[in-house]
Amino acid sequence: MSTIQRFLRCNLITRQINKNKDTLRTITSYKQTYIKPVLAQRRGIDVQCDRISANLINCNQQANYSTPSRLPPESDYQDVKKFLDEGGLVIDVREVNELQNDGIIPKTVNIPLREVKGAFDLTPEQFEEKYQVAMPESDDAIIFSCLAGIRSAKAEAVVNSLGYTNTSNYRGGFADWVQHNR
Repeated sequence: MSTIQRFLRCNLITRQINKNKDTLRTITSYKQTYIKPVLAQRRGIDVQCDRISANLINCNQQANYSTPSRLPPESDYQDVKKFLDEGGLVIDVREVNELQNDGIIPKTVNIPLREVKGAFDLTPEQFEEKYQVAMPESDDAIIFSCLAGIRSAKAEAVVNSLGYTNTSNYRGGFADWVQHNR
């Protein structure tokens, strides 16, 4: 993702967060102006408005797009299995012929090491069209895998240099996956 694209995306996210804050202020103002005077007659309304306000606050916090949990620098078999089961993005950086000869880890996306930098420089639309998954945001969790964890460490370093901050290397790679799935 280019610097301009990141800037525009940040701008859009900031506007969405500010819109949520304005909505929260409007509800809070409405609550103080109209609901508090009626409070003596209808106690339940205040409780409902508190729930609405709390939900908007939660929505506003989620609009910051921060990943709730950070990945460890290196992942093992259990980490990768759980991450995949939860729908996480695991990128296998082996060459296509290796996948055909050796096999694949189910649900992974193949981006050969030589293509990694170019892939993450694509627009989100181009990335999704080419790899059939949404392009991750800079703070989205991504695990990199290869045969034994060496090329995936290189791919992780490339992506980190592009501003991605929540990445991990599957240190055992496909060889470890095969050992656990015999």
